[in-house]
Parts: sequence; C-alpha cells; structure tokens
Amino acid sequence: LAKEGLPKKACQRRLAKEGLPKKACQRRLAIERRLKLFREGDLHSLLREGRVIQSRLASNEGKSRNALKAFTRLMLQGKVGQALRAIRESDVAPVPITPSVIQELAKKHPPSSDSSTLLNGPLLPKTDCMFSQISAAAVIKAAKTLTGSGGPSGANSDLWKHILLSKKLSPSSTELAQAIATFAVKLATEPIDPKHITSYVASRLVPLSKKPNGIRPIGIGEILRRLVGKVITRALKPDIIECTAPIQLCAGLESGVEAAVHAARDLFESEKCECILLVDASNAFNSLNRVSALNNINYICP
Repeated sequence: LAKEGLPKKACQRRLAKEGLPKKACQRRLAIERRLKLFREGDLHSLLREGRVIQSRLASNEGKSRNALKAFTRLMLQGKVGQALRAIRESDVAPVPITPSVIQELAKKHPPSSDSSTLLNGPLLPKTDCMFSQISAAAVIKAAKTLTGSGGPSGANSDLWKHILLSKKLSPSSTELAQAIATFAVKLATEPIDPKHITSYVASRLVPLSKKPNGIRPIGIGEILRRLVGKVITRALKPDIIECTAPIQLCAGLESGVEAAVHAARDLFESEKCECILLVDASNAFNSLNRVSALNNINYICP
C-alpha cells in the first residue's frame, strides 16, 4: 500500500476494513497487529495476509448475475417494485427523467419500416367456435395467475384479483368477469376504433440504465389488458402453436426449447461445424411495422 502512494490514514482504513473478525475485541487486536506490521514496514506479511483474505472473500460476479436474472424475470411479470429492490445494489437502476433521456427514448421508437411484406388475398373465415371458450369462468381462471404492477391507472394485480376472486363481492365479481369475457370476444372478432381504447392500451414508461451508456425502456401496461390477452391467448393456443412452430418455440409448443438446445448441441458437435453464429437485431421489436404485423396476422393466424 505504501508503494502505491496511498496516505497513511487511507492505508489504516484499508487494513482495518477487510478480513476483520466479528467480535469487537478480536477486531481491535487484528487492527493493532496490522498497524504494527505497517509501522515496522513488514509489507510482505501484510500482502500475504491480504492474499489469504482475498481468496476467501465471496465473489460479487455471481451475485450481480443472479440479481440481473431476478430483475429481468420480475419486470417481465410486471413486478416493478420488486424488480427495483432486486437491482438496488447492482449496476442497473432507473434513470432520472431529463430532456436528454426523453430524446434518447424517442430514438428507441423510430418510424416504422417499409410495409413491403404485406400479405394479401382472400381471408380465412372466422368461426364463433374459435372463441367459445372465452367465458366468465375463463376470465376467473386467468385472473388467478395475474402478477405485477399496474399501468397508468395504478390498479395492480392484487386489486384485480380481489375484485374478481373475492367471495365478498359476489355476484358482482362474476358479472364483471362476464363483462370482461364479452369485451375480449368483441376485441377478437370486431373492428374497433383505436380512439375508443386509448386508455386500455396505454402504458407507463420506466427508463433503466444499460451498459455502457445506454437506456433500456420498460413499458408497464394495464392489468386488464394482460388479463384479456391471457384469455384470448388460451382460447387460440392450438392455432398459435400451429402457425408459429417450429420457428417460434416459446409460444406454447411442448418441450420446444429443450428440442432447440439438443439440436444446437448436435449441430455444434458435428464434424462439419466450425462455429455457430448468434445474430441479434438492434431494437428489432420497436422497429417493426405494426401495420404490416397486424395485417399479416389476419392471414397467418386469424
């Protein structure tokens, strides 16, 4: 430490901070012994003791990695409060809202790409049986799996669970569930003016820091929108699997991810394979053309 040019007080604080016993009397003796070695100039003994202490210190790398995984999982579930607590001691943190941050967020949502990929032709007819499973019972079943914070309204999953699942609010809770089921069917089968559902599709934006100097936008939508999405997705699960497999493996395909892992391993272990290239498009989700996506869904998965 002395060779590094550190002041004497800084050296004393450094020696006293690391590798101290838990009991106060043992701490005092350890500090006195290290200060004596420092005053005598026995830096080799101090460095040797420092190496021993350093080898026994727990690494923060695994802790940071686990905190990031927990944060990602909780944010995807909409649990903003728990996610922020999970990263409180990590490098990921909410960014204060400033004009520069707002400008950076605007860059994350560029104008839509060209719509040259529009599908056309006769549409497959929709049948009522596709959404026959959407009922009050389906809404209540989906409500039991709700988690996370609320959108701009502030109504979180716990509030919606209480409204829909509490026996004290029956029969009003059942009537609300039936109204949500009717609304879900209407959204899935009839054209609706976007102006009428502005509040329904609104989200609150949380900017987070991203290494090295970037910003990661996180949008938290309304719980009602997640609930309706769950109900419609469960009703269309067989159709979604048929349309997306085997390209998309996390859309309900059973053991799809496991199959992808084994396929990648077999490919990598092949004698003809020299490497595997992983391609990740920059800001792909925010850059796609929503109009094209909605149009093509009518043909691919009506």
